[in-house]
Amino acid sequence: MIEEALWKTAALVAAVFLLIIAPLMASYERMDDIAYVHVMAETEAFVDGMLEKGQLTDDMWRIYKKKLGATGLLFDVELAHYRKQPLENGDIWMEGTYNVDILDALGSDGVFTMMTGEYIYITVKNRKATKAEQIKGVLLVRGGRAGTIFYRDGGMVRHDGN
Repeated sequence: MIEEALWKTAALVAAVFLLIIAPLMASYERMDDIAYVHVMAETEAFVDGMLEKGQLTDDMWRIYKKKLGATGLLFDVELAHYRKQPLENGDIWMEGTYNVDILDALGSDGVFTMMTGEYIYITVKNRKATKAEQIKGVLLVRGGRAGTIFYRDGGMVRHDGN
């Protein structure tokens, strides 16, 4: 009698998992895939605009952040800009300008200007665990991981921003 009750309970748990949790999980994973493709496309367009124009304007930054926000997720966006600096002994030093300085230039001048041959890189990562990661965390008895949507892009500036 007890054995039969245990089998029925196990069957009920399996049915709930297969009928509710598995489709929900698949749906949330698909939402993550769509968000990743959106982040990739918007980041590539944003970087291509910077590389072609040789500058990053306050409007470009604001529009890019708004487009990322359309996913419903929060993202950390890090910018890095490098320019070659020749040393006295003939070696080349890559001088970097990073997020805080780039955003300060946007805040004060409204534009961050780059020259041909310099490099700009961007890293985008979600801040909180997505719904799919939260469910995985519950099922696997671990916390959901943030940063499951992660994308990097960048390249060499093709035109002066003057």
